[in-house]
Amino acid sequence: MSFIRTQNVKTDADGRIVSGSASIVNTVYDSSRAHKSRQVVVERLGKVLWLSQNRHSGIFLNPQRGLFCYDADTEEFGPVPSDDPRLPRAVEEEPIRHVVFGTTHLFLSFLKNLGYAELLQEVFPTKQDFQRVICHLAHKFLKDGSHVHVDDFIERTLLSYYTSGISTGSLGCDTRYFTMMGDERVKVSFFRKLVQMKRREGPDFGRCCLIDSTPLPNGIDDTPFNALSCHGTGGSAEQIRLVLVADKGSGIPVWYAIIPGNVLDVNTLDQVRADVTEFLGLEIAEYTLDAGYCSKDMIGEFFEDESGARRVDGDVIVRMPARKGYPFRKLYHSKKALFGKGKYLFTNEKHTYFGFREEIELFGRKANAYVYVDKENALSGFKNYLIEHEEEYDSMPLAEKDYKTVEYGLFVLLSTYEMEPKDLLIEYFARTDIEGIFKTAKNYLDLLPLSKWTDRTVRGKILSDMIAVPIYLQARRIVNKAKKSMTSAIGAMEASMCLVDKKKRIQVEYPTKKVKELQTLLDLPTKNNMELSDYFKSMSMPV
Repeated sequence: MSFIRTQNVKTDADGRIVSGSASIVNTVYDSSRAHKSRQVVVERLGKVLWLSQNRHSGIFLNPQRGLFCYDADTEEFGPVPSDDPRLPRAVEEEPIRHVVFGTTHLFLSFLKNLGYAELLQEVFPTKQDFQRVICHLAHKFLKDGSHVHVDDFIERTLLSYYTSGISTGSLGCDTRYFTMMGDERVKVSFFRKLVQMKRREGPDFGRCCLIDSTPLPNGIDDTPFNALSCHGTGGSAEQIRLVLVADKGSGIPVWYAIIPGNVLDVNTLDQVRADVTEFLGLEIAEYTLDAGYCSKDMIGEFFEDESGARRVDGDVIVRMPARKGYPFRKLYHSKKALFGKGKYLFTNEKHTYFGFREEIELFGRKANAYVYVDKENALSGFKNYLIEHEEEYDSMPLAEKDYKTVEYGLFVLLSTYEMEPKDLLIEYFARTDIEGIFKTAKNYLDLLPLSKWTDRTVRGKILSDMIAVPIYLQARRIVNKAKKSMTSAIGAMEASMCLVDKKKRIQVEYPTKKVKELQTLLDLPTKNNMELSDYFKSMSMPV
């Protein structure tokens, strides 16, 4: 819990404070210290004007906040009139400041227009919790790769005037926020309301889903999520895995799960499917899966037996692994005479493919096997192999030489669908959308590195990042339609400043040419002069 630490406080003969400063300090665990703890300054409160007898609350003055009161027990800030009887003399009100307006306006406009402002208010009905969420989301959304801390970032934007109920400085080490976000009920509430909102826009949202996972390597000690894994790491490493479920049509995440870093199996799918059904009311109609999910148990779940029955409803496309137990090479050798026939060739995304479909029996189940060769990848890989292994190639049997010519472009998909090979390949390539979600979360929204140290705050960190993902993805599509990038849009809007005067009126500076252009392209109307409270109300922010 935080407390007020004072320095050099002096009083006059009447007991009134005449000088001294104070800070909000938090005690954190530090195993390297003798007493296993150290004190961290959360925020400098500035000059001390009055302190309660137990020193748990006081009145302070600093250049950023002006005149204010702070209570360490409730961690709340509040206004103080300049003629408050507790003050030794009249004190100047909060100074006039220039802050960044454009990026705040861009972010809040997206929240409002995409429906997330209302959604987040339903999930976080408490004013302080909502303000913390908005500040952290804005930081993730707008900092665009810079290493500025959330408290410093918010302090220089218009959102610093939207934190009346919280300490801006406390955002930098916000254990309270990440603990709140680590509550599983918050996760369920957010995704449930997200699905409801999206289904009002389109009733098929969430029926066809892509499922994939990504490793989250980290240096966290003793977290129950970490497990030794070699899946997708090129070796063995301690890691957490994030399993993501995304709507196939829109590419919007509808659910995620955190599991220890082991290889994925049918039990993972069963649990994720059960969660999605129980918490969100979704019945997943289609699964597009990577080879990591393909196993004997998974085949037994999704594909028909001799009687035509199967245990799991919903169609599936999964990549066949090239390992023992799967007829990978057998399928090649059975049809290799057709590989050069024009009848089986087609193009997709500037690549030429050979493809055919064959019904097979696998682990006692019926499946459609789609065998493909990417001609460009096969030729390039074969050429590189010959350059480095010419003698090895010369000693091979003829059948093995034939296989080498296609090995680097050969892959097999298993599916419950019966369709043309070209059409099924396009369906499978839709899973690249989920890879784009992972890239966005990691590269743009700081999903990594994980830097929390308890079960609950790790969960909270990941949920905070995953809430930002659908907002960022949809906002980026709007910006891209205007033929701009998010980076350029955020950079341009940084130039739009405003002045907030003592009467809490916003005076927006005259926009530059680039800012005016973006305001027109993205439909961001702005008044030059308005009340601070009226502005936030117009952005659907409760005040």
